Amino acid sequence: THRIYHDDNGNQVKTSFRYTPPFANHFAYRHAVDDHNNLRHQTPSIEGTWITHRWTDRVFSFLIAITEVNAYLIFRHFVWTH
Repeated sequence: THRIYHDDNGNQVKTSFRYTPPFANHFAYRHAVDDHNNLRHQTPSIEGTWITHRWTDRVFSFLIAITEVNAYLIFRHFVWTH
């Protein structure tokens, strides 16, 4: 990773460093959950169309939505890329 900053004298300083693996993985893949949630909440979404009144139905609709997004991602990766 490279960073450019100005020191106290106003000089531009370039530095490079390596994150430890847990932090490198965090910065490399932190968008994955947000991307998955954005796909899950797109219209039409099972969670948005199915009005639930019991927590068991909400959990079930959440699991269906996750399964739907995972199936889409698998299809996109393995079928549409070829």
